[in-house]
Amino acid sequence: MAYLQFEAMGLMGLKEIKTDLSVSYVDHNTVQVGFENSDDHKYLQTVAARYGVVYSRPGNGICNQVHLERFGKPGTTLLGSDSHTPTGGGIGQVAIGAGGLDVAVAMGGGNFYTACPKVCLVNLTGELKPWASAKDVVLRMLELLTTKGNVGVMLEYGGPGNRPVIKGGHNTYYRL
Repeated sequence: MAYLQFEAMGLMGLKEIKTDLSVSYVDHNTVQVGFENSDDHKYLQTVAARYGVVYSRPGNGICNQVHLERFGKPGTTLLGSDSHTPTGGGIGQVAIGAGGLDVAVAMGGGNFYTACPKVCLVNLTGELKPWASAKDVVLRMLELLTTKGNVGVMLEYGGPGNRPVIKGGHNTYYRL
């Protein structure tokens, strides 16, 4: 969708994308049951090649995990048009999910503006049961706050009860 927005804005005169790194992931609609999916994939591949975007072919994996493994760097900023973009927060990125238009504007060299969220420290104490995971912690927080209660709020998990979760749970904290 971001490429279509990019074209609609008339930025096609650019010779390359204006970001340090842009990646096009084909991680949905990968089954080739008709011509539509393959046409879409060819379009994405062509636009990526034209503007210096890295193209991740169908079958490489889901974008949020592939990005962590291949391109994610702590201390960098990531703006993506996938709802799981915030997964990058698990490795110390400022990772923001945005709409296609916002991403297209950034690819064209424009700024992305966002309000600074309220940060709330969740001080975890005690120990998780052996069968519990970071997802259980997040689901409990959603139960306590409701999905309406944490709009515009970023939860930061800390405290001694967080140590066991650090091993693999940070990506879950940021993704959900």
